[in-house]
Amino acid sequence: MISIQIDYVGNTNEILEKAERIKQLSDELEKETWELKKLIGNGNISGKLLPSE
Repeated sequence: MISIQIDYVGNTNEILEKAERIKQLSDELEKETWELKKLIGNGNISGKLLPSE
């Protein structure tokens, strides 16, 4: 789960939209990771997410 705290004064609509999208993607990633673990069985999954540019 990803927790986001934003301290910002100004137009926050775009920031809030991006934060909501990050939460949605986090939830999707968690679900996909769980499904992948089920497919692998007792295997071990590790790694890190790197930002793409």
